[in-house]
Amino acid sequence: YGLSVQDQLDLKPFKRVIESDEVKIASGGFGMLAVHTTQADLYTRLWCVHEVERAVNQEVKVHAAVSEKYKQDQKNRVNIMKTCKESTAQRCLEVAGTTVNTIRARCGKPSDEEMLIKQVMEQGGFEELDK
Repeated sequence: YGLSVQDQLDLKPFKRVIESDEVKIASGGFGMLAVHTTQADLYTRLWCVHEVERAVNQEVKVHAAVSEKYKQDQKNRVNIMKTCKESTAQRCLEVAGTTVNTIRARCGKPSDEEMLIKQVMEQGGFEELDK
């Protein structure tokens, strides 16, 4: 009943999209939308990290989309940290969850995790994505 997940992945659908002119800003495209939610941090998901890395390397602008609840949650955390005497601006951002540490991203399938880590490392590494 249709293609298996592996058969679908073999078609490289994300690569086909991310390399198309329709998403590249230089060609008049919109870019890519990274959706942030209060339920899961997209930068803890290795497939998401990989897709952002590919977009950046293809010079596709990555836009962030967040809900009002997400924004308010972040703002509340920053405000709490601002009241602490030992707090720095960087620490406020870290506590609010607005900093990125992509090397901590995981994948449920070990073979996918190994493949994705290698691909990210070949394209500049995790540190480059965290900027």
